[in-house]
Amino acid sequence: MLREGYECKLKVILAETGIRQKALCEPTGLKPPAISAIVNGDSDPHVTTALIIAEIVGRPIQEIWLKQINSK
Repeated sequence: MLREGYECKLKVILAETGIRQKALCEPTGLKPPAISAIVNGDSDPHVTTALIIAEIVGRPIQEIWLKQINSK
């Protein structure tokens, strides 16, 4: 599960860029189910994996995994 207080925008970014999840497998060394879990926010990527994904999609990590601001 994604770390509390963060939102994963990877699914939206992949749709915007036309990049398929399968394109993330070889560079990261992960199998499709692991990539799917990251894209769907069910799993936190290792920092190295997050950096590789950010490079592939051409976005900074901060745009992919957003820290949510509580408005209490």
